[in-house]
Amino acid sequence: MDWNVFFSTVSQTAGAIVGIFAAFLITKIVANQSEFSTKKERIAQFLHRSQSLRNETKTTDFERYNASVANMVIKKTVKVNDITEEILSAEQYYHDQKLNFSPFQSYPDALKMIQKKIDELHEKKSSEPTNDISVAIYLNETMEKDKDKIYDLLLRVLDQASLNDALLADIRKNPESSTLVSVSIIATLLLFFSGVIYPLSFLPLKPNEKISLSFGAFFDILFSFKGAFLVLLSVIFGSLLIKFLYVNINLRHDKHTMEKLQFFANEENYSPYFKNYNNYNDEIMT
Repeated sequence: MDWNVFFSTVSQTAGAIVGIFAAFLITKIVANQSEFSTKKERIAQFLHRSQSLRNETKTTDFERYNASVANMVIKKTVKVNDITEEILSAEQYYHDQKLNFSPFQSYPDALKMIQKKIDELHEKKSSEPTNDISVAIYLNETMEKDKDKIYDLLLRVLDQASLNDALLADIRKNPESSTLVSVSIIATLLLFFSGVIYPLSFLPLKPNEKISLSFGAFFDILFSFKGAFLVLLSVIFGSLLIKFLYVNINLRHDKHTMEKLQFFANEENYSPYFKNYNNYNDEIMT
């Protein structure tokens, strides 16, 4: 058997396979890295926009709007019964009379405002609604402006929270950092060393020369010109694949970033008034 032909054929075949796999893996990792960078930019933009919306909720006067709606509703509804001259409890007015408070008004605060009006009725100190038409028109216009601003902000927050949730679902499993790619890189390295470098270390063989697998033969080859060339080839190719293996493993979004994105995927975290809004809608649904 001509071992030169055998080792040469094995080395060439393995080299071709290694070349195909290496080219595919490098292309895949570069594409994944580009996708990863794009998503990181999107995350940064989404988090910046989310924080801006959260800051905007802090400068929006929810309390003024809530108070305007509450005053209008309470003045119309919370009063002494004309027939029985009875004054109901705060809970009865809220539930039985189904007062249409602002959906951003918390239930405990609504009860406190009703109770304040009830106390005034008991003390017979309740004031009559103002007859100043100009003041009433101004208050109504202010309330409508506040309402438009708040609901516009709510819609933008809901839209951003939805985008954040969709992006979070996309990056949660870190699809760019593929376990299959990592395993393939390791397999390619093993094939390179066992199928290319190792067979080449025997070449050229003299006819009928016996193959030696001793440590002495290994060091004889290692410290020869052929050995130096194979070591250089191994270091260059091995370092290249190990670098890409490192890149692939690190295509992961950090835990802190994902936690912030998850925080802003819930509209209630932008403002406690949006939590009141959800509670109000849940109450209506039930």
